[in-house]
Amino acid sequence: ALKWLQLVRTPPVLTLHLKRFAASLGGGTRKLSTPVPFPARLDVAPFCGGEQPPAAVDELGRDAPASGAQYALFGVVEHAGSLSGGHYTAYVRSGEQWRHYSDTSVSEASEAQALRAEAFLLFYERVE
Repeated sequence: ALKWLQLVRTPPVLTLHLKRFAASLGGGTRKLSTPVPFPARLDVAPFCGGEQPPAAVDELGRDAPASGAQYALFGVVEHAGSLSGGHYTAYVRSGEQWRHYSDTSVSEASEAQALRAEAFLLFYERVE
């Protein structure tokens, strides 16, 4: 069996939610802390298609757009800690400057710091 998702139209802002919590067989929930690498620039052209779904795997991306499928990371929400004592913070890019937001404090940050975050949500803006 084969399952795929493809974009018919690329949105101006692409939001990706990374699964960071898992249910256990006993009914509890645990946090997933496995590092998940993500890029500062994202090309979604291989995941774009036309109105009709492809008939086979080798047809994936066949109707990929010539432009409008490039994205730049501008926001990362991370969850630090555990389920019982976690804390959400965010990295946000404005122009070329990254900042780290945590409750009542804001500090300058680097893109490298944002890319190392224990990401929960990723926000990408379409670039031409």
